[in-house]
Amino acid sequence: MTPDYGQELVFFNTSHNDGEASPGKWTTPYKAWVTAVLARLVLASPALVGQNPHDPTRWGAVSRQGDAYRARFRQVAALAARQGWGFLDLYQAFLDDPRGLQVLVSQDGLHPYPAGYILGGERAIAFVIGES
Repeated sequence: MTPDYGQELVFFNTSHNDGEASPGKWTTPYKAWVTAVLARLVLASPALVGQNPHDPTRWGAVSRQGDAYRARFRQVAALAARQGWGFLDLYQAFLDDPRGLQVLVSQDGLHPYPAGYILGGERAIAFVIGES
């Protein structure tokens, strides 16, 4: 499902729905996924995305799944660095935003509110134009 329209950049964004998946076992299929897409989109450069953090005050599973998520996030950042791929650090952008997670992350403690989506979009645009 990756038609080649001459894309120059492809964002790879996954992890929230991987529950307690072990980061050590998770990066191998992640790298294979990126490699397979790049084989089809030969002009594209990859940019891996560090997704927004969970809000531990609203998400009950954060103690188990949150730890695994943070470990996967660090693994994705390291994978991008090792491969020379781009990395969009939305995780840190959310943490650094002075409005706080309660404004950026919805009541489910996981998915962004509109303000979080706007922040993510702004960071993605800055990444594309080279300002991040």
